[in-house]
Amino acid sequence: MSGTKVFFHLKDGKKSVNKSRSVKRLPKIGEQVSLSAGGPVYEVDQLLHNFFKDGCDYEVEVYAHKVS
Repeated sequence: MSGTKVFFHLKDGKKSVNKSRSVKRLPKIGEQVSLSAGGPVYEVDQLLHNFFKDGCDYEVEVYAHKVS
């Protein structure tokens, strides 16, 4: 799948998980997303755009917390 390379920082209580994906559409702050069918749902807290791509393989960082 081609698209924007995104690095997800997912928070589940005190536990954090990091995942990398390519997405066709960037989520908006407050939007609920899931990275897999039937997987947990996360709410987006923050987006950071990487304008310095040297030495970095992703374009955007998404910070989100688990809601279900």
